[in-house]
This record gives sequence, C-alpha cells and structure tokens, in this order.
Amino acid sequence: MERSFTEDASSWSHFYASQEPYYEDLPAEWAEKLSNFQMLLVVRVLRPDKLVGAVSGFLLEAMGQRYVEPPGFDLTSAYGDSDALTPLIFMLSAGSDPMAALLKFSEEGKHVV
Repeated sequence: MERSFTEDASSWSHFYASQEPYYEDLPAEWAEKLSNFQMLLVVRVLRPDKLVGAVSGFLLEAMGQRYVEPPGFDLTSAYGDSDALTPLIFMLSAGSDPMAALLKFSEEGKHVV
C-alpha cells in the first residue's frame, strides 16, 4: 500500500479529504482487494476522526438497521421494572435533558399504586 500512496497521491488525497471517506471507493486496485472490515482499518489509520461513521455503515451493511439505531425508551415500562432496591439510572449523552419527560410522567400519576 505504501507504493500506492506515492504513485497515486492525488487519489489518496481525495479519499483523505472526503467528509465521508467510508463511502468513497479506495484508489486503484485497493477497492477490489480489501474486504469491508479491512476498509475500516484503512479509515482507522488515515481518518480516525471518521471511524464512528465507518463502523455504523459497516454494521448497517453487515447486520441491519436494528443494530445501528438506538431503541426507543419507554419511561412507564422502565418505572414498572424499578423499585426501592432497583432504581432508574439515566446515562445521558451530551445535550439530552430528560427533565421534561420526567415531569410529565410524574404529573400523569399513572405510576402511583
């Protein structure tokens, strides 16, 4: 692959500069030589900042949409599974705020026995 970098630098430069390199074809014969997983390794080496998108695309193709999208969250069901010894713990991602859903849930009062 090293020789390919030096002999076809413009093609590799296009791959490197792409906003979505995991959707680009690899230069020269590498598109046919490498498996999808090996393509992930190339993205990891050349564009580690784009690895999450590459892995998502790989999983989508290999396993299907179910393994890429997060499941929906049902607070009523989760609350039903909890008790004084099994509390609800929220692991929040940046920018998420469950407070409105919690307040609405508490106002509905369906959870009170």
